[in-house]
This record gives sequence, C-alpha cells and structure tokens, in this order.
Amino acid sequence: MNLGLDVREGDFEGRISGFLYQDGARTVIGINRSHGAARRRFTLAHEIGHYMLHSRTTTFVDHATPPTVLRRDTKSSEGTDAREVEANTFAAELLMPANFIAHDFETIDLATEPELLIQEFAQRYDVSVQAMTIRLVRLGHLEDPAF
Repeated sequence: MNLGLDVREGDFEGRISGFLYQDGARTVIGINRSHGAARRRFTLAHEIGHYMLHSRTTTFVDHATPPTVLRRDTKSSEGTDAREVEANTFAAELLMPANFIAHDFETIDLATEPELLIQEFAQRYDVSVQAMTIRLVRLGHLEDPAF
C-alpha cells in the first residue's frame, strides 16, 4: 500500500527521533539517521501511526496557519500524551503482530532464559530489546521485568 508519504532521513538536533510534518496535501516523515536501524524502523512505524490515526484530526493548513508537526522524542515514550501512546501502540502492532508472536511462542523452548528469549525475538522482528520487552509484557507473555 502506498500512502503517498515522503520519508526522509536527516540529522536532527536534540533527542528527536523523527517527526510528521503536514502542510496541506503534503506529508513528510523525517527520521533521525544517527539512530540505530531498529529505532529508525520503530520511529517510521510510529509516525505512520500518527498519519493513520491523527492526521484527520489535525488542523487543515493554509498560508495563514502554521503547519502541523508531530515529533517523536524522549517525551513520546513517557506515556503522558494519548496521541503518543496510540502511535506507539500502532507501531508495536505493525512491527510485532500479536498473532505472529503467539505463533512463535508455540515453537520455542519455554525453558529459555527470558533475556535470551527477548533478544532472539528482537532480532527476529528487527526491533530493539526495549520495544520487544514492552510488547511481550503487554501481550502477557512475560512478567514486567525490573529495568
């Protein structure tokens, strides 16, 4: 499916992982190229989540109104903004589908140490260990570990 999004990588100041910029019919997703591949991939999925879930709720832009910009940064993962939580959930479901993970759990040795299991699944789904840990806990496959 082609969403018509212009995805660009760049160097961003501070801790910005990515952003969604909408100006009329034009939508650009920016990804911080200095971040690791798994983080860039999650950021892209997160920004697509904003586009799919929130772009219809943003203000239409004309020349008198500043464009809408949504950023993914360290505050995005704090869970204090409903739109950020929704975009993170969208990204997790897109990259780590619950039914795929459930199927994978049917084929693994349940005696595997949780840390090794998380690392294996993170590699399998090309996401960070942190993202996979959160996903497995939320799906009920692991108890919430102490970070």
